[in-house]
Amino acid sequence: MKQVKTERLFLILSLLMIVVASGIYFTFARNYMGKPLANASQTETTHVKKTNYLSKAIEGVRLAEEKPSTESIDSAQKLLDKVKKSETKLSLQDRLDKLKKNLAIEKEALKKLEEAEKNPSAETKEAAQKAIDKVTDEKKKADYQSRLDAITLPEETAETAEAEAQTDAATVTPDAGATYTEQAPAESYVPQAPAVEPTTPPVASDPGTATPSTPSDTDGGTTTN
Repeated sequence: MKQVKTERLFLILSLLMIVVASGIYFTFARNYMGKPLANASQTETTHVKKTNYLSKAIEGVRLAEEKPSTESIDSAQKLLDKVKKSETKLSLQDRLDKLKKNLAIEKEALKKLEEAEKNPSAETKEAAQKAIDKVTDEKKKADYQSRLDAITLPEETAETAEAEAQTDAATVTPDAGATYTEQAPAESYVPQAPAVEPTTPPVASDPGTATPSTPSDTDGGTTTN
């Protein structure tokens, strides 16, 4: 009897151990199996987000290059800041930095140009010209240069007016009835010999009607009474 009770006790203990072991196994197995699935899902979600950020950053930089402005560049920079560091991100950042530099140059050129338009002088025009020469956008550069060339300085305006007045005076046509007397300078005066009137030759007389000559007092002949 004693041996039978002992066997039953061992059997019960064995069953209890099996139940406990099974419970522990299934409990830990579920936790272990569930974690890889959750981690895989999270990894995939993170990868999708990173890919989405990168694609948005690429699109943002492209739009900023097509229509560069403070707003488009700032928007692209915010999208790029969310992208994980990589060669692609560095390349995009270089393109964005170039846009920022060019935009700053254009703003400076426009500022100098407006100063020259408000206060035209040789100094303001020269400063504006130097700033415009640095602009890389050919269309904007041509527009700025055209506006700068249209600025005229006060002294240039006076010189132009004087030149036009001289041109008008040189092209004035004198009146038909007006008489102009030109007086030669004293240095160029050359005395002229008095004009000699031509001698009229004697008219030959007819032999039959010859007029006797009257002897003069100096003739050697006698005087006829």
